[in-house]
Amino acid sequence: MKMNKLLCVLAGAFALSCGAAQANNMENDEYNGWFNGSGPVDHTVSEIKEDAAPFQLVELDGNLVRGIAGETYVFQDKTGEVVVNIPDEVFVGQVVNANTPVKIQGEVRPDMAQPDTVDVYTLDVVD
Repeated sequence: MKMNKLLCVLAGAFALSCGAAQANNMENDEYNGWFNGSGPVDHTVSEIKEDAAPFQLVELDGNLVRGIAGETYVFQDKTGEVVVNIPDEVFVGQVVNANTPVKIQGEVRPDMAQPDTVDVYTLDVVD
């Protein structure tokens, strides 16, 4: 019984020390404007092409200007264009054309054939 208590205390102390170390690292890291743990961060296409890390969560405002094939589209904002992959279920019945302003949230995906591709998880028509 004493051994179980000792193991529980040691495991708890270890977990707390790991959490404290992680929090300390997060405080000391310089925030560079990308994902800070709270959700996708609003960016432009040019920022994604210049600075985005693979698997970076992003939010973009603009238009789907054309379809390429299947679930692959070209998204455009005031700074440029990027290829996006949008599964059909993300549209949730929303009708979108090249003139429809949308807000998309997704993840920058490294793709050998098409660098700076964004996998879209949510799409909202902006009124």
